Amino acid sequence: MVAGRKQVRRVAEAGGLRLVAEDEEGGQRVASLSPADADRSLAEVLAEHRSLLGAEGSGARTRAFLRCGRAAVALSLGNGTGDDRAD
Repeated sequence: MVAGRKQVRRVAEAGGLRLVAEDEEGGQRVASLSPADADRSLAEVLAEHRSLLGAEGSGARTRAFLRCGRAAVALSLGNGTGDDRAD
């Protein structure tokens, strides 16, 4: 996907590192991530942006993606707030 953490930091400095959540109706919510977020664990970043991903137990299906520039990775959250299928 990307060459390394240095590249992720550069993309974040340019505003291209984002956490994206899509709901069942096709709506999107986006959080821009900072270069410091590139050094944190994914679990920490997701915990900080829980509200973006949707309320637990709400029954709403939310798909989450981590975007680094043009590259995107679908996240399998496995906790009822995400899409548990691998795309």
